[in-house]
Amino acid sequence: MFQNVKSEIKIFFIVAAIAIILTIGVIFLLRDDARNQVSPTPSPLPNGQSAIDTSTWQTYRSDDFGFELRYPVGWISVNPWRDTYEFASKEMKETGERFQIRISESKEQSGFKIFEGLQYLGPREVFLLQDDPYLFTYTKRKDFMMQGYRAIEFTEENDVPIRERSRGEQIIVEKGRVVFNFAMVLKYGGDKRDGVTFQDIFSTFRFVDEIESL
Repeated sequence: MFQNVKSEIKIFFIVAAIAIILTIGVIFLLRDDARNQVSPTPSPLPNGQSAIDTSTWQTYRSDDFGFELRYPVGWISVNPWRDTYEFASKEMKETGERFQIRISESKEQSGFKIFEGLQYLGPREVFLLQDDPYLFTYTKRKDFMMQGYRAIEFTEENDVPIRERSRGEQIIVEKGRVVFNFAMVLKYGGDKRDGVTFQDIFSTFRFVDEIESL
């Protein structure tokens, strides 16, 4: 009889030990899952956010390249060539300052060469455009996606004293066989004109149609 009691007690402790081990294991697994679970964070807007209200701005639409852009009231839009779009106030226009979009449709144009030179670089790495008489250097800041298309933010510098140069960030976007290059061309320092920055205008840009040639 005592033999049977001892056996039952032994079985009880074995079962209890197994239950405790399993319980501890489940607790650790749940704890690891909780640690590894990352709360989803909202993706940043592909072309950034403006610090000012742009809802009352004028809207420019290009049917040739399928995009829209807002620009401040009082500024004017100029399309001097098929592949160039410029936006500026009257005062800026007199000095040659402007927000500019340049579009490259050929591999031989600078937009494609800049994009190809920057796309495989890491942040802060520098690219020098070959056969460039102005010796421009391009420093990559970051990659991001803009409406499903790859975009690169970068800066442009050179060692040749010239009056006209773009300051602050530039952005270049490859959309199929077309490259869009955005810049704020300034001559007298600072990073804004009429209280407007490069990012304020760029944040309003969006593709609205597919380019027929794609």
